Amino acid sequence: MLKMTEAERRVYRKDLKRRNEERLKKPRMSNW
Repeated sequence: MLKMTEAERRVYRKDLKRRNEERLKKPRMSNW
C-alpha cells in the first residue's frame, strides 16, 4: 500500500465520500 500523509488521507476520504454521495443521488448512473 502506498504511504499517505494524514492530510492526504483526509482529502482522499472526503473525496471518496463525496463521490459515494453523488452516486447515491443518481441511482440510474450506477454502472461504475
